[in-house]
Amino acid sequence: MNSKLAWNKVTENSGKYDHYKLNNLIAYEKRSKVFNKDYSIFWSGKRAQESRFETLIKIGDLNNKTILDVGCGWGSFFSFLKEKNINVKKYHGVDINEEVIKKAKNLFNLVKNVTFEKRDILIDPLPSHSFDYVFASGIFAFDGDDWEDYVRDMLKEMYRICTSGVGVNFLKKNNHYNYPTLRYNNPNDVYELVKKEITYKVVLKDNYAIDDFTLFLYKFKEDE
Repeated sequence: MNSKLAWNKVTENSGKYDHYKLNNLIAYEKRSKVFNKDYSIFWSGKRAQESRFETLIKIGDLNNKTILDVGCGWGSFFSFLKEKNINVKKYHGVDINEEVIKKAKNLFNLVKNVTFEKRDILIDPLPSHSFDYVFASGIFAFDGDDWEDYVRDMLKEMYRICTSGVGVNFLKKNNHYNYPTLRYNNPNDVYELVKKEITYKVVLKDNYAIDDFTLFLYKFKEDE
């Protein structure tokens, strides 16, 4: 897909942060030509993917819980949950990429209580408190002048949707990787941003990878 076609797909439902969507769509199209249906289309490798997922599921007991996966890709997080014998009540994946959603639906079309849809949660909001836990893995990788605004607005929306918590990961500043289009962060900076703008009930996980960290945003009863 060339950039013009990708942009046309993005602007079908135009929003404030379209440049992040465009970068994700172009990256997907480029990697899909190389990796086809392999997990590596979204990750540097299976081990990197699983280390992130292993950390995300430490947010709490996910058994019999409803899960929203923002930027779900082909539903790899659900597959990981099944591998770990975590039986969720419902899994719903949303992604801005229509092709990704089509493939996810084909992969899981016979699985009960697993659904997918193309949706931008900032443009087409979901109801408040409609899922127990909301997750996002890898959606904040690309840099931009308004990156902090984008993260704040997305996390506020995810926090509004959940009843128990939000799990999300970010790229971390390190001495090994430094791609100019990607956003590498000091974990404490993002932690403080979330603590100031969204909730002070936030937990930082920063001990599982040299280039990644995770935040858990928990819900207070009075927030519901």
